[in-house]
Amino acid sequence: MNSSNETIFINVESARSETELADRIRQALQDAGPSESHLRFDLFSSSGVARLIRALNALRPPSNVRLSALLAAELFADARIRRGLELVGVAELRELRSGGAKAAASCSTPVDGFPEDLISLHNWELGASGASEAVLRITYRCNARCPFCWVGNEKAEPAAETIDAALAALAGLQVKELSFSGGEPMLNPDLARWVARARELGIPRVILQTNGSLLASATRLRALRLAGLDMLLLAVHAAEAESGRRAFGGLLDGETPWNALDTALAEGLAVVANTVFYAENVSQLLPIAARLLETARRHGRDLYWNISSAAPMGATEQAYRSLAPRLEDLRRVLPEAIRLLHDSPVRIRGFESACGLPLCVLGDAIGLLEDLPSHPELGDDFFHPPVCDGCSMRSHCFGLRRRYAELFGADELRPYPENPRG
Repeated sequence: MNSSNETIFINVESARSETELADRIRQALQDAGPSESHLRFDLFSSSGVARLIRALNALRPPSNVRLSALLAAELFADARIRRGLELVGVAELRELRSGGAKAAASCSTPVDGFPEDLISLHNWELGASGASEAVLRITYRCNARCPFCWVGNEKAEPAAETIDAALAALAGLQVKELSFSGGEPMLNPDLARWVARARELGIPRVILQTNGSLLASATRLRALRLAGLDMLLLAVHAAEAESGRRAFGGLLDGETPWNALDTALAEGLAVVANTVFYAENVSQLLPIAARLLETARRHGRDLYWNISSAAPMGATEQAYRSLAPRLEDLRRVLPEAIRLLHDSPVRIRGFESACGLPLCVLGDAIGLLEDLPSHPELGDDFFHPPVCDGCSMRSHCFGLRRRYAELFGADELRPYPENPRG
């Protein structure tokens, strides 16, 4: 039996069916017994909200169990969703925000006492709420050589004591999400141990950033789920096999991430497909969007598609001229991809981060996006050229990378004289 006032976390999205979700809640209520307990639900899709409402309506938890939910921003903004949850007893609702603008202007913030390439905070929120996200690199080894990857693979494996100390530090900072990264984190044989340790320390949401090469079988994925893994951030840099092979530096089969995606969705795990655009794979943008949509519909699941652009940092700084995707090339295909995925099970994200792209590459499709950053403050790597002065979206846009402007100029920018979102 759980101790009084213990919080029990239930990730609604990872339940493979409404029956499985109801069974999880029923078991949690049984474990709670007559003592005062707290059930916390993590919700990231409207379908998950609907499943939870139906389950709670049928189960009717007793009054000694407090119900709360952490909702993705677009769900929290919907008054009907909030009201529906309140009617079934979920009285405490909180929004999972993308974080403060100042931190988002740089892609990461270091943690005192730890190397920046080992542990970093993303989307830092000032005040008691802590950091939205953290990344912990538990290995620098990788079985791929993605040309746009800035992480070198020459460093020694972090010691177990170092990883344990980093997890404790992140728990103390009250991070909401922790991503295990690398290198390829699945090359660390103790990954499941570290996932379990993160959950023991009270970190609410644990994510695995992976190229999927070691997920051909569901066996290890199931072990990670049992340890407490909530979500995969899966590298999907091409839709076609040969382009995919090149994106992995010629070392992995181009179908690797798609096989892993099928496995993860079949196992009920939440998935974010992560695409880094660089000069060679811009032509894959529309095929990736179409294939993600087909996959989501085939599995009857929601997906997020996180997009970003190759950055001039670390191992890629010297090669940035050849790696950088040209804005004009992206403008020819990205709006069409957004239109294809509008009102579909696949949601695009990434424009709320400075690791993304200037908003004007979206053309008139910008009006279809659900989330945009608010009043971002620029870091040293970004600026608004004079052409941006009259743009109606300037306060929502991180601008242009200085290094990009040094190499290619700013003539590709197309400011919005009037607000395209109405």
